[in-house]
Amino acid sequence: MDPTLQALQERVRAAAAAGTPLMLVGSRTKAFYGNEPRGEALDVRPVAGIVDYEPTELVVTVRGGTPLWSTPLPAGPVGWIFGGEGAGLSVAAQAVCQRLVSIPIDAAVESLNVAAAVNICQYELHRPA
Repeated sequence: MDPTLQALQERVRAAAAAGTPLMLVGSRTKAFYGNEPRGEALDVRPVAGIVDYEPTELVVTVRGGTPLWSTPLPAGPVGWIFGGEGAGLSVAAQAVCQRLVSIPIDAAVESLNVAAAVNICQYELHRPA
């Protein structure tokens, strides 16, 4: 097992055993949504990224929060599903996806609208290598 992932799991188990709440921290692009976060900060960025890639099957397994630019994209047909600005993709929509990617944005930017997200994804899909 990946030592970084193992350390993260151990920290979660220790916090659960001690009854300590954890606040998962990624790139904080949506930090302005909802209530003020509570709990001990747990940075999950070290476990983002590509887990497995099989180009002959056009399948890649990535962890949540993996930036689009770090994900290999197929040369053939691609279907995209875009989530809403606040809630993102529903669990049901995520279940039918082969890949889940995110577009990293500056923390000072509230969000991208769907049209901007579509343009960025199309650019990444068709840009020269």
